[in-house]
Amino acid sequence: MRLGFAGTPEFAAIILRELINTPHEVVRILTQPERPSGRGRTVQSSAVQQVAEALGIVCETPTDLIGREDLVDDLDLLVVVAYGMILPPEIFRAPQFASLNVHASLLPRWRGAAPIERSIMAGDGETGVSIMRIEKTLDTGPVFARTRHQLRSDETGPSLAKTLAKLGSAALIDVLRDWDTLPEPSPQDHRQATYAHKLSPGDSFISWATTAVNVERIVRALSGRSAAYARLGKHRIRILKAKVVAGSANPGELVKTDQGFAIGCSDGLLLLDTVQLNRGQGNPMSADVAANGHADLFSTGTQYDVVV
Repeated sequence: MRLGFAGTPEFAAIILRELINTPHEVVRILTQPERPSGRGRTVQSSAVQQVAEALGIVCETPTDLIGREDLVDDLDLLVVVAYGMILPPEIFRAPQFASLNVHASLLPRWRGAAPIERSIMAGDGETGVSIMRIEKTLDTGPVFARTRHQLRSDETGPSLAKTLAKLGSAALIDVLRDWDTLPEPSPQDHRQATYAHKLSPGDSFISWATTAVNVERIVRALSGRSAAYARLGKHRIRILKAKVVAGSANPGELVKTDQGFAIGCSDGLLLLDTVQLNRGQGNPMSADVAANGHADLFSTGTQYDVVV
């Protein structure tokens, strides 16, 4: 079949690389335009665009899809993976057969922009990938296939994204292989729907008035994006790796335990493994190194800001 592919981040790029190695012909790729990225705010192309350029496949970066049926009307199927732009009906209805979405959750749970992070934050025991036919309302279409994954207690946002991308690749390829004989997709039970709201800067600011279990989940979920952080006035202490230990301290208070430095939560302590300070080079470092070199920000008894 003649396929189009619309996606942007590395999650989508992993799936695109696998799709290229099938008998289907990927003739056109859509992705988000280049944007400033990183601490230096240098303009970078998306992970999907980099794959497309390496393979010599036409890659379009429209800022608006209204009236752009020309991008998709010669396709049999359009595959959409974390594209980051809502498709108008005239776009997702234009391909001959359908437009499919590879969504990183077991729909109808975690519809929306951040299903990977939200599943970790919520402490879900299971997640997965759904292959869905796109409809006008977001992530509500009938589902062709679901692949399940048992969440481990040490999984981070980046590690789970890679796992689900591989599972999603396999599920998508199976759906495409069996397309001519596939049964009709199953409608979602909309009564069971939950929504994975887009991540905001506020998600990264740790509230020490919550439990250590909840804080540790946030740390893992955001470790590859805008890392979770404690705040001391104008300073931020990013927490890249941590675990829950027994004990108690005032919420937001840094204490020294027999296992190392920890911060008090409403219930339990968060033992710090790797942190990053927003001064100097800002390199990741162990909690002990931070204490040795930055005692004004990181010493026993320091009281980080608490938001209730």
